[in-house]
Amino acid sequence: MEWLSLEQALAQGFQVRGDPPQYLELPAELDRLASQIPTPAHFEQIGIAPSPSYQWFARIGERAIIVEREKPAINPEGRVFVYTNYLPKQNELGDWTSLLDLAELPSSIYVTRPRYILSRTLDPEHVLFRPDEMGNNLPVYNAASRHDAEGLLAFLKQDSFNELCFIGPPSLIRDPSG
Repeated sequence: MEWLSLEQALAQGFQVRGDPPQYLELPAELDRLASQIPTPAHFEQIGIAPSPSYQWFARIGERAIIVEREKPAINPEGRVFVYTNYLPKQNELGDWTSLLDLAELPSSIYVTRPRYILSRTLDPEHVLFRPDEMGNNLPVYNAASRHDAEGLLAFLKQDSFNELCFIGPPSLIRDPSG
């Protein structure tokens, strides 16, 4: 993993590609995060997420990464947003497999506990869900196939935190309006 300062990122023409790029929301211990990254954060008054944020830039092989955390007052949940490009291998293996590369992120970012993984599958038959404390089934990932969903579930089950995650139909997603 190669961390880049803002100046290095600009000099190298650093870009996270995609329309949109892949976006993941991951839980993190924010008080440890900055000390585990060897480059200073870039403060952006209007980050990729529409709020003030701190951003770090990195490369893992072919993968360009922006790690973004909101200002502390905005982010009581302890989360980061990771923006990255889709790689050709994800076409075969599934969009969730970006987590395999992201395992190189600092230990304060819980890659094995994703809250959301953007998938290019817009009309899924299978969705991976995480139940919350309120009894809601939160969609984590729209799978391209049952096999894709089972691959992610097997990866997540390596961490006991994910023991309640399950695969279900998109109809389990509740409409917040009613």
